[in-house]
Amino acid sequence: MKERLEYAGLAFQTTSLCVGILYVTGFYINSLFTSNFGIFRTELLRLDYIKVGFVFNLITLGIVFVPIGIVLLSFSVRSSSNLPNFYLGIIGNSLNTILFFGVPIFFAFFATSVEWNLAFVEPLYIFTTVESAVITFLVITFFGMAVIPALERLLYGTNFFAALL
Repeated sequence: MKERLEYAGLAFQTTSLCVGILYVTGFYINSLFTSNFGIFRTELLRLDYIKVGFVFNLITLGIVFVPIGIVLLSFSVRSSSNLPNFYLGIIGNSLNTILFFGVPIFFAFFATSVEWNLAFVEPLYIFTTVESAVITFLVITFFGMAVIPALERLLYGTNFFAALL
């Protein structure tokens, strides 16, 4: 019984700490946001601060842990497939996947429809708008993330090159 009470007390303290961190983070972000509009007085007690802090921490942890997860997943898949160029494949697939997901996240946070539809003064190679450049980049990174590993498994997994020789 005493152990259960200690466990419940520890769980309560941990939850209180997490909610406190979310509240302080949300309060700070909200204060910065409203101060940009010249509003310097903010309410001290609002539950919205916990929501703002939760979303901020969720996005921050996602940006930090998604690339780590992609590298670990690539390592797991490459080690079970016995394909050549083990480390090069891990690095290439991880970078392609991070770029494939990172570019839309970047534009979701920092670009509006004005930047998305922005036309270049002079064509950048063959691109005339930001939209065409980003979509082409996404198609290329999708090819590097999904199609090249599939072709690699098809060609190396069936001894395609050995059959040609």
